[in-house]
Amino acid sequence: TEYEKQICGTGIFNSLEAIYQDPKYKLNLNKKDPFWICRQQEKPYFKRACFDDFKDIIMVITNQDFAKAAKFVEGIKEDDYANGAIDNLATYAAYFILRQPSYDYAIDICHNLQFRLHTNCIAGLGAGFMTAGVPGQEYLKAIEICHSPRITNDERAACFERVLRPIGLRYSPAVCRQAFTLVHE
Repeated sequence: TEYEKQICGTGIFNSLEAIYQDPKYKLNLNKKDPFWICRQQEKPYFKRACFDDFKDIIMVITNQDFAKAAKFVEGIKEDDYANGAIDNLATYAAYFILRQPSYDYAIDICHNLQFRLHTNCIAGLGAGFMTAGVPGQEYLKAIEICHSPRITNDERAACFERVLRPIGLRYSPAVCRQAFTLVHE
């Protein structure tokens, strides 16, 4: 199926990403254009997997600088691939963002990108906060960012879409009720 091909591609590009970062393989990473190999993929499912999974590479190249890494994503011409890549990058970057005293700068980073990337960038932050947050309380910061007065209604809807599903799957009914109360405040 298309989904199985996409997952297969993810495995391929995750492995390539790891090989690039391991000095024993002596592969030279193109630090000016890390997505060059993605653009050469002919199969859409491999192209998507490559753009989505090279988030680690661009974070390594930029010394974990979300703003600089996001600029690489702006160079992806196709909106669909660019939006998937920024969503995945923002989700990954949340691990670093949540260790800062405030996440407002991450919203600013999303808003300083090309307009076409704003909504998926914010949604990725929400998903990342659910992944990287304090265990058992991930939803608190995720809901907080989705409620931010600094984001648009479209961004808020996309953020909550990425946050609410995992809440329902991950937590007890009592915690779900508490989380849904916070959402509707």
